[in-house]
Amino acid sequence: MRQLVSEPELTVACQLVTRFEELVDGSPALRWQLARELSSVWRKPSDGNLGPAYTTWREGGTYYLSFLPGLGQRGLGQRTYEFVTSANPCSLRVRAIWQSPELIWARVPFDEFHNGVQGLLADRSGCDLDREAVILICQQRGGTFDFPIGPPETGPETLCEWIAASPVSRTDLGWDRHPELELAGFGYTNFLLHSATWGAVLHVIVQGRWRTEAISALRETLQVMLPGRVSQVFVRFGCLRVDVFLGTVLAPDGSGIPATLRAAIDRTCAAVARAIAAGKLDSLPAPDPGWSVPPPNSADAGVFAAVLDTLGDAENPESVRPFDEPAPWHPLGDVAPSDAYDEWGSWPRDARESSLANYVSGKERSL
Repeated sequence: MRQLVSEPELTVACQLVTRFEELVDGSPALRWQLARELSSVWRKPSDGNLGPAYTTWREGGTYYLSFLPGLGQRGLGQRTYEFVTSANPCSLRVRAIWQSPELIWARVPFDEFHNGVQGLLADRSGCDLDREAVILICQQRGGTFDFPIGPPETGPETLCEWIAASPVSRTDLGWDRHPELELAGFGYTNFLLHSATWGAVLHVIVQGRWRTEAISALRETLQVMLPGRVSQVFVRFGCLRVDVFLGTVLAPDGSGIPATLRAAIDRTCAAVARAIAAGKLDSLPAPDPGWSVPPPNSADAGVFAAVLDTLGDAENPESVRPFDEPAPWHPLGDVAPSDAYDEWGSWPRDARESSLANYVSGKERSL
């Protein structure tokens, strides 16, 4: 069903319009990459429940950007946007939206998603597994992926195949081949004070479909830039617990913050940015050990050991709190000018290599 619309022109980087002209008739992989780039500037707040970007293609002077059905309880059904070029070389104009009333192209509830991918593993790394899994589910529903879902007579444009999943261990790093995992991101993260020792730590849960290269870059950078101050534990498959020792404070309210705190937080932020860059296969200069935070003295090393002993193998501090004892942890949300995880959580997945390099350089060379 085609619905004519009248919306403001979409102004994007001229380079992206040029790529639209050049790559829209390329391989399925190139068309998908272009769809992701265009959708990053096209999505509006009202389109927050659009599904994964599927593909782009052209028919004469008309261009199409297709989205698969959304995931979850409030996702939108499949949509295809029809564009025409503008007199402005950096603008495109939406002329119509195509939507199908068939249930084949309705949103995909999480239970259907998980049932559809149960026991399956992508045969390669680097794919958008939400996209690939929704394609699989729509195929199971009977979808044929002809126009207006995708270019005529191409069938489903899959970028990976599915194989039977083998058992995995906690330390297996093939996270981004497992569709059952969450999107790459962070779980519970906070600044914490250990009440028995007054040792302050930055507690970070890294989880989901991170690429192997990203987790490796994160771990290696933390070891180089924060020697003796970092603990990294795989608490379950697809979940790495990182605890960065910031120092001991002089009072339980968090006053008397050690001078190493800001630098330790900055180095952690840089390590996360390096992980994002590695996940995109960007190449950044190796971290310089000359800018690493000094290791803790023997007394502080003992404090950090006591902190880790209290944590044990638990994923989060809350899960080790005894109900009949005083709380062993106190959040220190005001331990820094801003919450570091807000900073790295805002990094766009399409951040340019140069932007990430500049950010990393500034964080790793802060005093």
